[in-house]
Amino acid sequence: MIEENNEDQQKAEYANLLLKERDPFKAAILLFPANTNRALWVANHWPHDPVVKEFQKSLLSASDELDFLPTKAELARDIWEKMKGVTTSEGRQIAPSPDEYSKLAKLYADVRGFIEKPQNNQNITVVIPKAIEVPTHGTNAEWEAAAATQQRELLDVSRSRH
Repeated sequence: MIEENNEDQQKAEYANLLLKERDPFKAAILLFPANTNRALWVANHWPHDPVVKEFQKSLLSASDELDFLPTKAELARDIWEKMKGVTTSEGRQIAPSPDEYSKLAKLYADVRGFIEKPQNNQNITVVIPKAIEVPTHGTNAEWEAAAATQQRELLDVSRSRH
Protein backbone atom coordinates (compact mmCIF):
# COMPACT_ATOMS: atom_id res chain seq x y z
CA MET A 1 0.00 0.00 0.00
CA ILE A 2 1.20 3.51 -0.79
CA GLU A 3 1.78 6.00 2.00
CA GLU A 4 -1.07 8.47 2.35
CA ASN A 5 1.36 11.42 2.59
CA ASN A 6 3.27 10.92 -0.66
CA GLU A 7 0.92 12.40 -3.26
CA ASP A 8 3.42 12.23 -6.15
CA GLN A 9 3.88 8.51 -5.56
CA GLN A 10 0.10 8.09 -5.42
CA LYS A 11 -0.30 10.02 -8.68
CA ALA A 12 2.36 7.85 -10.33
CA GLU A 13 0.54 4.70 -9.24
CA TYR A 14 -2.81 6.16 -10.33
CA ALA A 15 -1.35 7.00 -13.76
CA ASN A 16 -0.21 3.39 -14.07
CA LEU A 17 -3.63 2.06 -13.00
CA LEU A 18 -5.39 4.48 -15.34
CA LEU A 19 -3.44 3.11 -18.30
CA LYS A 20 -4.60 -0.41 -17.43
CA GLU A 21 -8.14 0.44 -16.31
CA ARG A 22 -10.23 2.78 -18.49
CA ASP A 23 -12.64 3.72 -15.73
CA PRO A 24 -11.09 6.39 -13.48
CA PHE A 25 -13.36 5.33 -10.60
CA LYS A 26 -12.21 1.70 -10.74
CA ALA A 27 -8.59 2.82 -10.88
CA ALA A 28 -9.12 5.08 -7.85
CA ILE A 29 -10.83 2.31 -5.86
CA LEU A 30 -7.89 0.02 -6.65
CA LEU A 31 -5.54 2.69 -5.32
CA PHE A 32 -7.61 3.54 -2.21
CA PRO A 33 -9.66 0.43 -1.40
CA ALA A 34 -10.23 1.46 2.24
CA ASN A 35 -11.01 5.15 1.62
CA THR A 36 -13.99 5.55 -0.71
CA ASN A 37 -14.23 9.32 -0.20
CA ARG A 38 -10.60 9.78 -1.24
CA ALA A 39 -11.11 7.44 -4.21
CA LEU A 40 -14.13 9.43 -5.43
CA TRP A 41 -12.22 12.70 -5.09
CA VAL A 42 -9.21 11.27 -6.94
CA ALA A 43 -11.42 9.84 -9.71
CA ASN A 44 -12.97 13.26 -10.28
CA HIS A 45 -9.80 15.36 -10.13
CA TRP A 46 -6.70 13.36 -11.05
CA PRO A 47 -7.52 12.01 -14.56
CA HIS A 48 -6.87 15.52 -15.97
CA ASP A 49 -4.10 16.44 -13.53
CA PRO A 50 -0.92 17.54 -15.38
CA VAL A 51 1.29 15.49 -13.06
CA VAL A 52 -0.74 12.33 -13.74
CA LYS A 53 -0.69 13.04 -17.50
CA GLU A 54 3.10 13.48 -17.36
CA PHE A 55 3.52 10.19 -15.48
CA GLN A 56 1.37 8.48 -18.12
CA LYS A 57 3.52 9.89 -20.93
CA SER A 58 6.71 8.74 -19.23
CA LEU A 59 5.27 5.26 -18.62
CA LEU A 60 4.21 4.94 -22.25
CA SER A 61 7.57 6.12 -23.57
CA ALA A 62 9.53 3.88 -21.18
CA SER A 63 7.74 0.68 -22.16
CA ASP A 64 5.73 -0.90 -24.92
CA GLU A 65 2.16 0.43 -25.13
CA LEU A 66 0.92 -3.16 -25.40
CA ASP A 67 1.96 -3.72 -21.78
CA PHE A 68 -1.05 -1.67 -20.68
CA LEU A 69 -3.62 -3.48 -22.83
CA PRO A 70 -5.70 -6.28 -21.33
CA THR A 71 -4.68 -9.88 -21.84
CA LYS A 72 -6.86 -12.26 -23.80
CA ALA A 73 -8.28 -13.67 -20.55
CA GLU A 74 -9.02 -10.20 -19.15
CA LEU A 75 -10.75 -9.20 -22.38
CA ALA A 76 -12.85 -12.39 -22.36
CA ARG A 77 -13.77 -11.79 -18.70
CA ASP A 78 -14.79 -8.19 -19.48
CA ILE A 79 -16.97 -9.32 -22.41
CA TRP A 80 -18.51 -12.02 -20.21
CA GLU A 81 -19.37 -9.45 -17.53
CA LYS A 82 -21.05 -7.26 -20.16
CA MET A 83 -23.04 -10.29 -21.37
CA LYS A 84 -24.38 -10.77 -17.82
CA GLY A 85 -25.76 -7.24 -17.83
CA VAL A 86 -25.61 -4.34 -15.42
CA THR A 87 -26.57 -4.49 -11.75
CA THR A 88 -28.29 -1.35 -10.47
CA SER A 89 -27.73 0.11 -7.01
CA GLU A 90 -31.02 -1.53 -5.92
CA GLY A 91 -29.64 -4.94 -6.93
CA ARG A 92 -31.74 -5.34 -10.08
CA GLN A 93 -30.04 -7.01 -13.01
CA ILE A 94 -30.53 -5.27 -16.37
CA ALA A 95 -29.75 -7.65 -19.21
CA PRO A 96 -28.38 -6.39 -22.53
CA SER A 97 -30.76 -6.21 -25.47
CA PRO A 98 -30.96 -9.34 -27.65
CA ASP A 99 -28.98 -7.58 -30.38
CA GLU A 100 -26.26 -6.46 -27.95
CA TYR A 101 -26.15 -9.93 -26.39
CA SER A 102 -25.72 -11.69 -29.73
CA LYS A 103 -22.91 -9.31 -30.72
CA LEU A 104 -21.21 -9.78 -27.35
CA ALA A 105 -21.63 -13.57 -27.57
CA LYS A 106 -20.07 -13.65 -31.03
CA LEU A 107 -17.18 -11.47 -29.84
CA TYR A 108 -16.72 -13.66 -26.77
CA ALA A 109 -16.73 -16.85 -28.86
CA ASP A 110 -14.21 -15.31 -31.25
CA VAL A 111 -11.89 -14.20 -28.43
CA ARG A 112 -12.06 -17.60 -26.75
CA GLY A 113 -11.40 -19.41 -30.05
CA PHE A 114 -14.75 -21.19 -30.24
CA ILE A 115 -15.20 -20.04 -33.83
CA GLU A 116 -12.85 -21.94 -36.10
CA LYS A 117 -11.36 -19.83 -38.80
CA PRO A 118 -10.95 -21.50 -42.19
CA GLN A 119 -7.40 -22.50 -42.94
CA ASN A 120 -6.21 -21.28 -46.30
CA ASN A 121 -3.10 -23.34 -46.84
CA GLN A 122 -3.52 -23.74 -50.57
CA ASN A 123 -0.54 -22.51 -52.47
CA ILE A 124 -1.49 -21.60 -56.00
CA THR A 125 1.44 -21.27 -58.30
CA VAL A 126 0.92 -19.56 -61.61
CA VAL A 127 3.65 -20.09 -64.17
CA ILE A 128 3.94 -17.18 -66.54
CA PRO A 129 5.99 -17.91 -69.64
CA LYS A 130 8.77 -15.46 -70.32
CA ALA A 131 8.30 -15.64 -74.08
CA ILE A 132 5.38 -14.51 -76.21
CA GLU A 133 3.79 -17.10 -78.42
CA VAL A 134 3.60 -15.91 -82.01
CA PRO A 135 1.05 -17.60 -84.26
CA THR A 136 2.42 -19.07 -87.47
CA HIS A 137 0.93 -18.09 -90.83
CA GLY A 138 2.70 -20.51 -93.06
CA THR A 139 4.93 -19.10 -95.79
CA ASN A 140 5.22 -15.43 -96.65
CA ALA A 141 3.51 -16.00 -100.01
CA GLU A 142 0.48 -17.66 -98.33
CA TRP A 143 0.25 -14.79 -95.85
CA GLU A 144 0.39 -12.17 -98.62
CA ALA A 145 -2.34 -13.99 -100.54
CA ALA A 146 -4.59 -14.19 -97.46
CA ALA A 147 -3.96 -10.50 -96.66
CA ALA A 148 -4.75 -9.42 -100.26
CA THR A 149 -8.01 -11.44 -100.21
CA GLN A 150 -9.02 -9.87 -96.91
CA GLN A 151 -8.29 -6.35 -98.22
CA ARG A 152 -10.37 -6.95 -101.35
CA GLU A 153 -13.30 -8.17 -99.26
CA LEU A 154 -13.05 -5.11 -97.02
CA LEU A 155 -12.98 -2.77 -100.03
CA ASP A 156 -15.99 -4.53 -101.56
CA VAL A 157 -17.95 -4.17 -98.35
CA SER A 158 -17.01 -0.52 -97.91
CA ARG A 159 -17.95 0.36 -101.56
CA SER A 160 -21.33 -1.27 -101.19
CA ARG A 161 -22.17 0.88 -98.19
CA HIS A 162 -21.45 4.21 -99.87
